[in-house]
Amino acid sequence: DYYVFLPESGSTSDAGNLVLKEVPAWKIEYYRKELWENAKAVSAAVREANSIYAYYPSEYYARRNLQDIAVAKCFALHDSLLRVTEDFPVTLKNVDPIIQIVKKEISAIRDWRKGENCVLSICMQHEEQRRIAAIKKLEAQTDNTDSEKVREKHTVSSKGK
Repeated sequence: DYYVFLPESGSTSDAGNLVLKEVPAWKIEYYRKELWENAKAVSAAVREANSIYAYYPSEYYARRNLQDIAVAKCFALHDSLLRVTEDFPVTLKNVDPIIQIVKKEISAIRDWRKGENCVLSICMQHEEQRRIAAIKKLEAQTDNTDSEKVREKHTVSSKGK
């Protein structure tokens, strides 16, 4: 377990008496792990989303889903930091700089998402081109099959004469 000295009145000034408070080690480990896992999840989701170069709508939606996951993990990290201030002798003033960084990350990811709205229309065009190419290929195969059948008929009828 850990022991922390706190001002007696709960104030943040250096004047006054101090009170000794015990903090269980398991609680520190719990929050340390939670904060670490959330921070890693944000990083992993951003990296994974950034590794997808959307060419078709399915890739665009996969990338967007990962961006959503990154934002959700940022909020989870934010909430974890707030719980630390409620459960430990840590003031919001001490945690606020980190919370501001997390809020900037949320804003950056949202701006990234907004900037990619035009990518969907390009991906839809690519999908349409792929669909048209598949139809043309199918038609060409059908035409080849039909012309072979006509040739076979013509060959069979020529032999019969």
